Amino acid sequence: MKSSIDVKWIASALDMTLHQASEVVRIFDELKRQYDEGNLAYCFIRSNLETTNDYITEWEDHWHREESVEAFWEDEKDNYRSDYEDLSVLETLESFLEYWKNNFYEVRGEKMIFVVM
Repeated sequence: MKSSIDVKWIASALDMTLHQASEVVRIFDELKRQYDEGNLAYCFIRSNLETTNDYITEWEDHWHREESVEAFWEDEKDNYRSDYEDLSVLETLESFLEYWKNNFYEVRGEKMIFVVM
Protein backbone atom coordinates (compact mmCIF):
# COMPACT_ATOMS: atom_id res chain seq x y z
CA MET A 1 0.00 0.00 0.00
CA LYS A 2 2.97 2.28 -0.63
CA SER A 3 0.94 4.52 -2.95
CA SER A 4 -0.77 6.04 0.10
CA ILE A 5 2.54 7.26 1.56
CA ASP A 6 3.08 10.94 0.87
CA VAL A 7 6.76 11.57 1.65
CA LYS A 8 6.29 15.31 1.08
CA TRP A 9 3.67 15.37 3.83
CA ILE A 10 5.99 13.46 6.17
CA ALA A 11 8.82 15.89 5.41
CA SER A 12 6.58 18.87 6.09
CA ALA A 13 5.03 17.45 9.26
CA LEU A 14 8.38 16.43 10.74
CA ASP A 15 10.36 19.45 9.48
CA MET A 16 12.69 17.27 7.41
CA THR A 17 14.08 17.33 3.93
CA LEU A 18 12.42 15.11 1.35
CA HIS A 19 15.46 12.85 1.46
CA GLN A 20 15.30 12.51 5.26
CA ALA A 21 11.58 11.69 5.09
CA SER A 22 12.29 9.03 2.46
CA GLU A 23 14.92 7.56 4.77
CA VAL A 24 12.36 7.43 7.61
CA VAL A 25 9.94 5.49 5.41
CA ARG A 26 12.68 3.09 4.26
CA ILE A 27 14.00 2.54 7.79
CA PHE A 28 10.57 1.99 9.31
CA ASP A 29 9.61 -0.37 6.49
CA GLU A 30 12.76 -2.40 7.15
CA LEU A 31 12.13 -2.51 10.92
CA LYS A 32 8.51 -3.54 10.37
CA ARG A 33 9.59 -6.27 7.94
CA GLN A 34 12.18 -7.59 10.41
CA TYR A 35 9.59 -7.59 13.19
CA ASP A 36 6.96 -9.33 11.03
CA GLU A 37 9.51 -12.00 10.07
CA GLY A 38 10.27 -12.66 13.74
CA ASN A 39 13.82 -11.31 13.65
CA LEU A 40 13.21 -8.79 16.44
CA ALA A 41 12.30 -9.91 19.92
CA TYR A 42 10.75 -6.58 20.75
CA CYS A 43 10.11 -3.61 18.56
CA PHE A 44 8.57 -0.20 19.08
CA ILE A 45 6.91 -0.07 15.66
CA ARG A 46 3.31 -0.37 16.77
CA SER A 47 1.17 0.65 13.85
CA ASN A 48 0.48 -1.07 10.55
CA LEU A 49 2.46 1.61 8.68
CA GLU A 50 -0.12 1.78 5.94
CA THR A 51 -0.76 5.52 5.81
CA THR A 52 1.32 8.66 5.91
CA ASN A 53 0.01 9.40 9.40
CA ASP A 54 1.27 6.01 10.60
CA TYR A 55 4.83 7.00 9.71
CA ILE A 56 4.47 10.45 11.25
CA THR A 57 3.04 9.02 14.47
CA GLU A 58 5.74 6.36 14.73
CA TRP A 59 8.52 8.90 14.19
CA GLU A 60 7.09 11.17 16.88
CA ASP A 61 6.62 8.28 19.32
CA HIS A 62 9.80 6.35 18.56
CA TRP A 63 12.42 6.92 21.23
CA HIS A 64 15.08 4.56 19.84
CA ARG A 65 16.31 7.20 17.43
CA GLU A 66 20.04 7.44 17.95
CA GLU A 67 23.13 8.71 16.16
CA SER A 68 25.02 5.55 17.07
CA VAL A 69 24.90 2.42 19.18
CA GLU A 70 27.05 4.26 21.70
CA ALA A 71 24.43 7.01 21.98
CA PHE A 72 21.81 4.31 22.59
CA TRP A 73 23.95 2.81 25.36
CA GLU A 74 24.47 6.26 26.93
CA ASP A 75 20.71 6.91 26.82
CA GLU A 76 19.99 3.58 28.51
CA LYS A 77 22.55 4.36 31.25
CA ASP A 78 21.21 7.85 31.84
CA ASN A 79 17.48 7.26 31.58
CA TYR A 80 16.59 3.58 31.89
CA ARG A 81 19.04 2.25 34.47
CA SER A 82 16.21 1.01 36.69
CA ASP A 83 15.01 -1.28 33.86
CA TYR A 84 18.09 -3.49 34.30
CA GLU A 85 18.31 -6.07 37.10
CA ASP A 86 22.07 -6.43 36.58
CA LEU A 87 23.66 -2.99 36.31
CA SER A 88 26.97 -4.48 35.18
CA VAL A 89 25.33 -4.69 31.75
CA LEU A 90 25.66 -0.91 31.52
CA GLU A 91 29.28 -0.66 32.70
CA THR A 92 30.83 -0.76 29.23
CA LEU A 93 29.62 -0.56 25.66
CA GLU A 94 30.98 -4.08 25.14
CA SER A 95 28.98 -5.50 28.07
CA PHE A 96 25.87 -3.71 26.80
CA LEU A 97 26.30 -5.15 23.29
CA GLU A 98 26.99 -8.62 24.68
CA TYR A 99 23.81 -8.45 26.77
CA TRP A 100 21.69 -7.48 23.75
CA LYS A 101 23.55 -9.44 21.06
CA ASN A 102 20.63 -11.74 20.21
CA ASN A 103 17.94 -9.06 20.49
CA PHE A 104 19.61 -6.06 18.96
CA TYR A 105 19.00 -4.66 15.50
CA GLU A 106 19.89 -1.42 13.82
CA VAL A 107 18.91 0.08 10.51
CA ARG A 108 21.19 2.75 9.11
CA GLY A 109 20.17 5.58 6.92
CA GLU A 110 22.58 8.11 5.51
CA LYS A 111 22.38 10.36 8.54
CA MET A 112 20.32 8.42 11.06
CA ILE A 113 20.33 5.08 12.80
CA PHE A 114 17.41 3.36 14.45
CA VAL A 115 18.37 0.95 17.19
CA VAL A 116 15.73 -1.58 18.20
CA MET A 117 15.80 -4.45 20.64
